[in-house]
Amino acid sequence: MNEVLQTQLAEVVEIAKNGAIQAVEILKVQMPDLCSQILLYNFWSSLLFLIVPLLGVIVFSITCAYGITKQKESQWKSYSILHDLCMVVGGIFSITCLILLIISFTEGAWFKILLAPKLYLIEYVSALIK
Repeated sequence: MNEVLQTQLAEVVEIAKNGAIQAVEILKVQMPDLCSQILLYNFWSSLLFLIVPLLGVIVFSITCAYGITKQKESQWKSYSILHDLCMVVGGIFSITCLILLIISFTEGAWFKILLAPKLYLIEYVSALIK
């Protein structure tokens, strides 16, 4: 009875060992592709997190400049409530964009990936392990 259990246990251990070896081989093959996909995703997501608020601030600045010139030409007098509403909503939007821009600059994953991709991957893996 003991010998039967030992042979069955040996078979189970052998299957588990073969499965682990196959998993390691698959990881070795897929690891470069996985690393490049992680780098691309994090680079572009953090870069877009920088560009979108920056574009928002630029659009708001252009809108303000246009509104100020129209107000000076006194074409906005009949639409003063609309002008005020646009300025308030635009101001809130601009402040939100500036906050996102500051967060994006301080986080700066796109910059880390651009300068030191291996270091970024090491930090990424260590954050996953924690």
